[in-house]
Amino acid sequence: MKIISPRIVLIALCVVVNACVSSALAAVIPIFLVSNLHVSYFRASLLMVVGTLLSAAATYSLGRIGDAARARYPIAIASAICGLAGAMILAFATS
Repeated sequence: MKIISPRIVLIALCVVVNACVSSALAAVIPIFLVSNLHVSYFRASLLMVVGTLLSAAATYSLGRIGDAARARYPIAIASAICGLAGAMILAFATS
């Protein structure tokens, strides 16, 4: 049995947390900004676009640190599952 390196585990954890938070809060943040903080629609949209781009850049940078062909697939699958879980939580949230 092969032990997974701590570096791969850290990268996978970052990707999983990013996927969960991004998918769960993607619809909530703009509404909160517009209704409670009275930010314009343009600025709320701009924040979401910049946040998405920075998230992609961070994921890419972390991926370059520990990129190994065998490690990519489990990380991608875990990220997709967490993104789906975040979307499901958002869909079934009552308020």
